[in-house]
Amino acid sequence: MYRHLGIFLIVYDIINLPMPSKNSVNNKEVLKDLEKKISPVLVVNNSSLKPYVELFDYAPENIYQQPLGSLVGFFEVKEYSDDSAYVVNFLTSVLKKEYYINPKRPVTESLDSALHKVNMALSELAKHGNIEWLGKLNAAICVLEKNNTHFSVAGNAKIFLYRKLGLTEISEDLASDSSEPHPLKTFVNVSSGRLEKDDRLLITSADIFHIFSTIELKKNFQRFEGEKFVQFLKTALSNQMEMIASVVIEMCEIEPIITPKNVADKKPLRTANVFSE
Repeated sequence: MYRHLGIFLIVYDIINLPMPSKNSVNNKEVLKDLEKKISPVLVVNNSSLKPYVELFDYAPENIYQQPLGSLVGFFEVKEYSDDSAYVVNFLTSVLKKEYYINPKRPVTESLDSALHKVNMALSELAKHGNIEWLGKLNAAICVLEKNNTHFSVAGNAKIFLYRKLGLTEISEDLASDSSEPHPLKTFVNVSSGRLEKDDRLLITSADIFHIFSTIELKKNFQRFEGEKFVQFLKTALSNQMEMIASVVIEMCEIEPIITPKNVADKKPLRTANVFSE
């Protein structure tokens, strides 16, 4: 499916995430919304690098924005000049503003528009001579709405899906493969798919391969569950990386809220009025 965004196309690809079977379409357990546990992991061991990485986790700010879901991911620039010091903060602001600006738009249209705005913002930077970041920008942008995900990557950003003991890089081939970086071609592809209970996503960059191979990542997903995996990742990255942004997302069943039985509903104890006799 193709969506025109100005001069260039953003290509929508439906990733191979299994959909509910026909026999279970009417099963409310399958179709009910899952809880998304979002755990940002930002490591910056050199304070001078803080301006060059931005990790974001945005949620709807009011009831009208609820259908658009959450917007998570990161921007990082591997070029440390003064001109590049404000780029990631600027892009994050542009992305958030455009994505949530019109809650009446469908999710895919809002994401299209937000990615286009980011591309245009980068183009404007280049027009004003700020081009040192070209070819050195890594970014992952992921939307989580209901049980669906829509995402795009640039540079060497990676998104992994851990499902049923298997680990898959679902962002493979999404980033632009242009030999000459072009601002308007920074984000060119978007993938979408349905997430299931117990799925886990890891949004990160290829820098993680300085520590783990894909096989080692899978083994650690299998070894650690929930918060234990997040803590393991934080410790490993903090000990060995100078700068890296990652996000772990876990899909869980929404735990029911158990409320104590109303005291007023209890049958009152019978008391005798000894003074009435």
